[in-house]
Amino acid sequence: VSVWQTFGYYAVILLAGLQAMPKDFYEAAKVDGAGTFATLRYITLPLLKPMLFVVIFLATISGFQVYDQIYGLTRGGPGYATMTLTYYLYWKGFENFELGLADAVGIFVFFVSLGLALIQRKALEAGKSYV
Repeated sequence: VSVWQTFGYYAVILLAGLQAMPKDFYEAAKVDGAGTFATLRYITLPLLKPMLFVVIFLATISGFQVYDQIYGLTRGGPGYATMTLTYYLYWKGFENFELGLADAVGIFVFFVSLGLALIQRKALEAGKSYV
């Protein structure tokens, strides 16, 4: 459910990245005789890399934050098959009243999200600027 909920948002981000690409690279590749696959691999994907990092980062953080769909649809079941960290946090804190464990899970989710943000920042800074 959450994949389809955010699919349009990610598609707009990637479409904006595709429309912002300079056409000079594609014209030069066509003159040099590059095929479709070579153009995709050596021009489109490297130029789209910052947008792909943003989309992957947002999708990962969104995956950590999924609570309402799981609560409304399955309540973490069958068994624990759809139990995410945020639903586990709710379950431990508000249904089992294990507030210390719920707090620890919340802090863990925060630090994982912070770590992912720092990794994305370093990856984008280390990337080459083609434009």
